[in-house]
Amino acid sequence: MADSLVTAQAADRMRSRWPVLLPAAAAALLLTWLTLSAGSEEESSVAGLPGSDAGAAWLVPMVQLLNDLAAVMTAGCLLGAAVLLPGDRLLAAAGYRWVRTAGWSALVWSLLSLAAVPALLAEFLGRGLSGVTPTAVVQFVADSPQAQARLVVAVLAAVLAMAARVILSMGGTLGLLLVALLAALPPALVGHAGGTGGIYGPTAVALHVLGVVLWAGGLVALLVCRSISVGAAGAAVSRFSRLAGPLALLVGGSGVLTALTRLSDPAQALGSSYGLLVMIKLVAFVGLIVVGAWHRRWTMPALVAGRPAAFLRLLSVEVVLFGATMGVAVGLSRTPPPTPPAAAQGGGSHAAADVVVPAPPSPAALLDVHPGLVFPVLTAAAIGLYLAGVRRMSARGRPWPRLRTLAWSASWALVLLVTSSGLAGYGGVLSSVHVLQHFTLSLAAPLLMVLARPGRLAMTALRPSTGQDLRGPREWLVALRGRPVMGAALHPMVALPVYLVVNHSVYVSGLYGWLLRSEAADVVFFTLFLISGTLFFRALLGPAGPDTATAPRPPVVLAALAGWAAVHGAVALVVLRSGPLLAAEWWSQLLRLWGPMPIEDQQTAGRIAATYGVAMLFATVLAILWRRSRRPGAPPAAACSAAPVQGAPQVQGTR
Repeated sequence: MADSLVTAQAADRMRSRWPVLLPAAAAALLLTWLTLSAGSEEESSVAGLPGSDAGAAWLVPMVQLLNDLAAVMTAGCLLGAAVLLPGDRLLAAAGYRWVRTAGWSALVWSLLSLAAVPALLAEFLGRGLSGVTPTAVVQFVADSPQAQARLVVAVLAAVLAMAARVILSMGGTLGLLLVALLAALPPALVGHAGGTGGIYGPTAVALHVLGVVLWAGGLVALLVCRSISVGAAGAAVSRFSRLAGPLALLVGGSGVLTALTRLSDPAQALGSSYGLLVMIKLVAFVGLIVVGAWHRRWTMPALVAGRPAAFLRLLSVEVVLFGATMGVAVGLSRTPPPTPPAAAQGGGSHAAADVVVPAPPSPAALLDVHPGLVFPVLTAAAIGLYLAGVRRMSARGRPWPRLRTLAWSASWALVLLVTSSGLAGYGGVLSSVHVLQHFTLSLAAPLLMVLARPGRLAMTALRPSTGQDLRGPREWLVALRGRPVMGAALHPMVALPVYLVVNHSVYVSGLYGWLLRSEAADVVFFTLFLISGTLFFRALLGPAGPDTATAPRPPVVLAALAGWAAVHGAVALVVLRSGPLLAAEWWSQLLRLWGPMPIEDQQTAGRIAATYGVAMLFATVLAILWRRSRRPGAPPAAACSAAPVQGAPQVQGTR
């Protein structure tokens, strides 16, 4: 009886925290107004833009802020439903409410994204909304990357709004969360924050946006959750607390890196409007960290003990502070960074697209470091987690085969080599280097990854979740493997067309020129190359171990290999080696004064692709034969390593 009373009181308290969103939004609007007022003089001095109408100049950032708040609300509620709450397959009652709330906020997000297009046009024309006509809007969308980004967001948010009305499963909710995170990226990547900053700019901004959306969204979700028991609330807060630390590190690190790419002199941190806003954001970030530490030390134990009032009060303060910080961020995105000194602007040959052409290749240049952010972080995380799993297996007295560890390390060493060494600096100026990067990421590295069996290691090293009905990483892996779509994706005749579309359509469409021009596009497609290649080789090799129930039949494997070899050979020999110059407009703008002509380099790229294909065909056949030779009777080491964790369901055939 007492427990029921406490639960009811907790639910009432959590329902009453919805009004806190109003002062949070008000704080965000106020800080946006203040920062725009502080930076308006610098903004109006940007050369090449028509004089802006005062109403449009204020309308655009306000719509942008409301877009950001809707994105945070949508992603946060989906995060709460998919990750923070207990559940197996179907959503709990509180999760169901979170998803419905996310649907309504996604609808608002979609409408605001559509509203941003005429607002941007009015600002561009400098005549206010009176100059906006349907014909002008259509033409603006066709010509403006910013308008196109808002249109993409509007479509994705509309899909979220409709899907949230019918989704009842945790897996489906997780898929909606991924779509929401994807929808949050386009406006940031086409703004001045994502369009500058060299190598670090686009990826640092993308990571910063994702971190903020998840961190702030999780806080908002905890604030507005309704009809949730104290036990479930405590579990949700505990889970989010474990996520908040890495998210704060991601937000802080990417934010500092982004600022450093725009402040060429430390004195600019206090001597310019942009620098002052960066410092204000830094102070607010430190305040959020302090509040989070206070939560962990004082209010979370009280919440677990059945006294949620203190937690909710401090959470309300944290949400208001986050809203104010987002207001500063919107003002910062509208403030031009200080102009670097003339000495900092020179020093290299530049293409028309502001790409620095490196010096001619040399052994020293190829071994140099090409600064990046995404793939070094991914490599460190992948190798670190794998080695942690190997160590846990050794501690249990079940050593993991060293060849698998070596294969995993070698695969990520290849990834690091082609994305973050001096070799990567030539990817945008030499077709031969870009093709080498491409097929290393889609062929060589994925084959080694599959042979390393990271899925099997994860299933045996991860412990089952200790919380009742709470999915941990192992439970999510089991659920993912059990979904019919995953079984279909691992069929060779499904994985093959996915691989061909992702990898080879690049050379028969306009995507190749985009990859050469855009650092962000390179990151996205390099990631897709890795994923599609891993899926393809996992489908060809099938599961390891004695279980042959899900292994692909030899005729199917041979047909898939033949289809891949035919398409790869056609692209290498017909399109690259013998075809017309791809991305001709890009090469005509590129001021590369050394090396072969673009058409000659493309022919070299075709020869590299053909040679790579032949070598990988033989390597794949050998890997398939080796994998199948071990299937009838697994050796002791493999059998030992494949043994399930005590108390966990046995999983067969996991990569």
